[in-house]
This record gives sequence, structure tokens and C-alpha cells, in this order.
Amino acid sequence: MSTFCKQLLVTGVVTTIMFANAPVTPRNQYLLYVLASRVGDVLGRPYLGYLFWCGFIQEKCIIRKSWIPAFVNVAIVIFRVFASWFRFLSHFYVAVVLVIVNSLLSGVVYVSSFHNAGEGLSVEEKRFCRALMTGALWHLH
Repeated sequence: MSTFCKQLLVTGVVTTIMFANAPVTPRNQYLLYVLASRVGDVLGRPYLGYLFWCGFIQEKCIIRKSWIPAFVNVAIVIFRVFASWFRFLSHFYVAVVLVIVNSLLSGVVYVSSFHNAGEGLSVEEKRFCRALMTGALWHLH
């Protein structure tokens, strides 16, 4: 669900939101949205590595309930759809930050789900669960 929300936000929803008062042209606004999405990917997917580099224990930083950030992604997409319809979002930078947060959370959900896949199962079953999840997400990109 989180990956779907990220793709929907970048390829569908943000294409309908352009700001006249933004410092860049509408064509370049979409390019900045795509760049923001990729920045979120760079920050979200390796978040455990960044935390390890800062000295945090990785096991304590894995999100066990990955549905919570996925739900936040769904809420961001719903918020952006309403912002697209009713035009109540007035600042370009808020829109860019929401795209970054959405992509970041999508990466966090992916990594946390990967670590939680097959929890409590044998090693072979855990490997199968992780391979199945990786294969399913590979087709989305």
C-alpha cells in the first residue's frame, strides 16, 4: 500500500497541483516533485544504515508495526488529493516536503517489512518470505 501511495502521489496527484507564486515554472515544479521523491527514497530506504552510522542500535529502530507509516502515507495521499481538488495548499515548499515525507516513509515501510518478514519462522521460511516480498516489490519499480 505504501509503494502504491508513493507512485500515485508522484505520477498522478502532483501533476494536478501547480503553484503560480512558486519560484519555478509549472513544468519545472513537476521535476522538483520527482527529485523530492528520489531524495525521500535516498533517505528512507537506508535509514537503518544512517542510524547505525550515528551510533544507534539497529534492532531498536526497526518499526515492528509497519502499517503505521503506511497509514500515514495513505493519509498524505488523501490530503494531497483534497488539496488538488480544493486548492487550499498555498505554498510550493509544503507540497515538496510532503512528497519527500511520503517517499521517505515508503522506504521505511519497505525496510521494516523486510526485516519483519517471516518473524518467528525457520530460516528457510524466513528466506522464502523475504524473497517473495522482494520479488513482489521488484515488479512495482
